[in-house]
Amino acid sequence: MHLRISDDGLTLTTEQREFCERRLRFALSRFTLRIEDIDVIFTDVNGPRGGRDLLCCLRVRLRGEQDVLVRDIGESVESAMAGAADRAARTVARRLQRRTDQRRTTRSDLSFRN
Repeated sequence: MHLRISDDGLTLTTEQREFCERRLRFALSRFTLRIEDIDVIFTDVNGPRGGRDLLCCLRVRLRGEQDVLVRDIGESVESAMAGAADRAARTVARRLQRRTDQRRTTRSDLSFRN
């Protein structure tokens, strides 16, 4: 699982980058074999005005599936990343579960025809 973190208009510290990597690896570790790579982009929506305005956009590339795109806004890099990582984990789990359910349904339909 390859991870790319970029900051659009921000300057992330080494500690923030390490936190983001740890948080993503923790949230998505059970899907490691299904994930090709992850792109993370942080953007300061309001600029220097402050407030809850840090946008974290994630794109998770899954093998054999459509990409999962997730966004979350927070007051800090850490809060935006935590929200986006949790949302990405739920979305990936749901997407893979649907795929498994579809395969089971198709197999069971074929077995009744014989």
